[in-house]
Amino acid sequence: MADDWLARLPPVQGCLFCHTEGAVSVEPGRVDGTAVIKCSHCGAAAELEAHPDAPTAWRIRYRKVNSAERYYYVARRFGGGDWLDRDEALAISTKGYVQRQRVRQTHEGDLSWLAPVEMEPLPPYLVRGEFVYLELRAATLMRLAPKTWIFRAGQDELLDSGKLYVTDRKLHLLGQRRDWSVSWADVLDTTYEADAWQLMVAGDDQTRAFSAQRASNEIDPQLVVAVIDQLRSR
Repeated sequence: MADDWLARLPPVQGCLFCHTEGAVSVEPGRVDGTAVIKCSHCGAAAELEAHPDAPTAWRIRYRKVNSAERYYYVARRFGGGDWLDRDEALAISTKGYVQRQRVRQTHEGDLSWLAPVEMEPLPPYLVRGEFVYLELRAATLMRLAPKTWIFRAGQDELLDSGKLYVTDRKLHLLGQRRDWSVSWADVLDTTYEADAWQLMVAGDDQTRAFSAQRASNEIDPQLVVAVIDQLRSR
């Protein structure tokens, strides 16, 4: 593979994983037409398949990723070990960069990127001056069965489901059965995984939990939790 044209490819100019420029080294691959690229900044390593007669038709497969929390978004998308074509890899890299910047802003207390709104007309569950930061569809509210140090004693109970509004003052679930409002003081814990988030909240009798799978066109669960953690810390 010729270094001059190879050096101009996006995965070599800058790391698609951490977006650091000038940190990617290139070694010949075991198969003709491939190279092994490694980033000295984040440690990510990948196979790159490209040919000088079709330089824009490259594809990439990550063999090693950095699992640090700040790289959570790209790690779970690049970390599957599958070949990704140029367009898919660049799209993941771009979204991963935006995700990392949004999480950083949120941790620093800057939620202006969400453009919070005061709903008009004012729904009955909101008060004047209460601003909505997130609208999360298909959320559920469960009453969790008591848990011993070994197992849960009983079954979790579905209380309701609907759209969850995250405001600067409370959580509001517009349920199919009724409306539910929870103050930030009653949020006990927040967790997220690849495509879901969960909020543990205090109930009248037992612990309850709001949760949802990530819906299309909604922000990533990591960012949902970051926003909620920031709002409840204020």
